[in-house]
Amino acid sequence: MCTVLLPPGINPMAVNKYIKYKTSNLEHQISNIKYQTSNIKHQDQISISNIKYKKSNIKYRTSNIKYRTSNIKYKKSYIKYQISNVTYHISNIKYQTSNINIKHQISNIKYQTSNIKYQTSNIKHQISNFNYQTSNIKLQVSNIKHQISNIQNPISNIKHQI
Repeated sequence: MCTVLLPPGINPMAVNKYIKYKTSNLEHQISNIKYQTSNIKHQDQISISNIKYKKSNIKYRTSNIKYRTSNIKYKKSYIKYQISNVTYHISNIKYQTSNINIKHQISNIKYQTSNIKYQTSNIKHQISNFNYQTSNIKLQVSNIKHQISNIQNPISNIKHQI
């Protein structure tokens, strides 16, 4: 301990209390500084952990972006393949269509239709000719019947006379 001379009128007990108060206050401040230091260390650890997490998350996202980019490239390639395939089919259809000569087919159909009309007309003519021949045969049969009747009349007359 050390002895301090105090000026007159100052109570040494009050000074002692003041020194104890200041000491206690300093100890409290030191304790507070220790708590804040500990808190800062804890926050640093949380920040470091958070930074590590964010770094890991960035790596994951980067990997995910690379995967998606690769997937997009694949889909783009597949779409190009499909477009190429469709273009091939269109080209094939154009080729097949170009081989079809519509005018020639229409001309052929018109010719066949005309031929059918001619054949129909020919059949009608043959039917008419057949009807004429049938009529002619009927006339001849009728003539023959008439001649037979003419022959039978004199025979009948002769029979009658006999």
